[in-house]
Amino acid sequence: MRHPILNNIESIVFDLGEVIVDVDTLKTSTAFQALSGGGSNDFFSFSKQASFFNEFEKGHISENDFRNALRNALQKDCTDDELDKAWNAMLGDTPVEKLHILLALQKDYKIFALSNTNAIHIRFINDYLSLRKTGDCLENYFHHAYYSYQMGARKPDLEIYQIAIQQSSLVPNKTLMIDDRIENIDAAKKLGMQTFLLQSPNQFYDLFTP
Repeated sequence: MRHPILNNIESIVFDLGEVIVDVDTLKTSTAFQALSGGGSNDFFSFSKQASFFNEFEKGHISENDFRNALRNALQKDCTDDELDKAWNAMLGDTPVEKLHILLALQKDYKIFALSNTNAIHIRFINDYLSLRKTGDCLENYFHHAYYSYQMGARKPDLEIYQIAIQQSSLVPNKTLMIDDRIENIDAAKKLGMQTFLLQSPNQFYDLFTP
């Protein structure tokens, strides 16, 4: 039986981290700590991070600039591979069951991703999916994927929602936004979108599994 929240919905917009892709930011924090040799690591955590992380997610700085900012913060001359490995450490599984659900939903809804992310993470996820042979890239599971680093804005800024609404001709009151962060949900509500705050992984399956 279809969940009542899907009544009168034409389009569904998914966040990626903790909604589609498992994320554990503590793993990246721990990896940075190891690279720094046990030095200060207060520039990155779930609740606080240095400004260059947001600038990278907005596409305002390049991958090389981001890595150099990390080197400065860590006070260590790490290689690109070492930095990327630590940065990607937070990314866990992309459950194949969720990918199957996304493909099935495409038959009845327009499906989109709207994510605060960056080129290094997206490349890692796509390589992961390719190795698992679940698909060539994450974008295949959506009618369109909107990534903050390509859009010059990040949630909860209203601009990033407005760009997606305009470019994909979304009808806000017939569009469901699914996100795990309340500030992102609140922003979607301001634009008239229907919303669902995902508070546990099982809620994803409860929404879409008969």
